[in-house]
Amino acid sequence: MRTQWCLTSIFVASLMALVSVSATAQLNLANPNSFLQGTYRYTMVVTCSSSSEFTALPDLRPIGGGSAATSHATGLITYDGRGHAAVDERGILISPGPYPSDALAEHTTIGPIVYDTKHCNWTYTVNGNRTFTQGGDCRGFDRTGPELFGIPDEQVDITNTRLEGQIGAGGLVLIWNGVAPTIETLSTNRGFTTKRVCGYSGTAVLVGPQ
Repeated sequence: MRTQWCLTSIFVASLMALVSVSATAQLNLANPNSFLQGTYRYTMVVTCSSSSEFTALPDLRPIGGGSAATSHATGLITYDGRGHAAVDERGILISPGPYPSDALAEHTTIGPIVYDTKHCNWTYTVNGNRTFTQGGDCRGFDRTGPELFGIPDEQVDITNTRLEGQIGAGGLVLIWNGVAPTIETLSTNRGFTTKRVCGYSGTAVLVGPQ
């Protein structure tokens, strides 16, 4: 009798656990974004081609000349499990140069080196295969850079960033890259505006609760 009672109890407990897991799975399927939550530390390399304008796809040529720059950044990105992400980043931007020939008597051939910080409010969407897209707008400040161009303390706004990525097993690691060509807009409080097309490559590891 005791053995039968024990077997019945085990069966009921197992059934309840199965129902609980099933409900959780349904919840996650109803809200795939819940697969991605927590705080991640990331490192990222960004290379951008900038111009006042670009021709339409598939041509995508810079109009009126252009320039290129590469930045190396690190930061924290926090996903809330409901499709919103907050980003805090700092990094070094290196331009290949040269400075404008009439700006410096020494005709410097290396471009500006700028240290900046930025905050971004992004949205994200997780797919059933654990790929995801993310992006939005950012506001940053150039902390150091050539005073000749008024760079220190310059405010920089970047719009229309679009990235795609993959969630690793257990959600411990993320990778992402730039989605096929997206034209971003960069503008500053000094009155400078440019369009840019960027390539992104980032890796992130979980450092906070999921």
